[in-house]
Amino acid sequence: DFPGNREFESVAESFNDMAAKLDEYRRSSLDDLMTAKKRIEAIVDTLHEPIVGLGPDRRILFMNREAFSVLNLREDAVGRDAAEVALSNDLLRRLVRGVNDTKKDADKEPLKIYADNKESYFQVKYMEITMRGNDGVTMEKRGDVIMLKNVTEFQELDTAKTTFISTVSH
Repeated sequence: DFPGNREFESVAESFNDMAAKLDEYRRSSLDDLMTAKKRIEAIVDTLHEPIVGLGPDRRILFMNREAFSVLNLREDAVGRDAAEVALSNDLLRRLVRGVNDTKKDADKEPLKIYADNKESYFQVKYMEITMRGNDGVTMEKRGDVIMLKNVTEFQELDTAKTTFISTVSH
């Protein structure tokens, strides 16, 4: 605030206007980012398949309710190092180990997991999160997503088919 001196007063007003506009821009950008983040969290939470997101440093970025239930973890696992959490969780350890595995997801046997007081089978799918680099051409790895698809119904049908065929052939 520079009262009295016209030159300084004019510069101060321009500077204050610029600072106000920068603050408004920063708030709007932050608001847009927070809105987008909440939208993505809502989408991930509504999915019925367990999903775990890992950052490039193997920190757990997000998990939906299904993942918390199947992995038997609490919400405080988000933000922590996956290897640290996996020390006390065998299933998470197996899933994180599979991120670097080059074997195709479709070739792997379903995981048998005891969840919700019943035996369930899940097919694991690993997806890489990539974004364009600063040069606009190369793709940089930004993390991984682990999704567990519940294939219990198909496994039960396969078992019933096998039992039926063995009964008929016997």
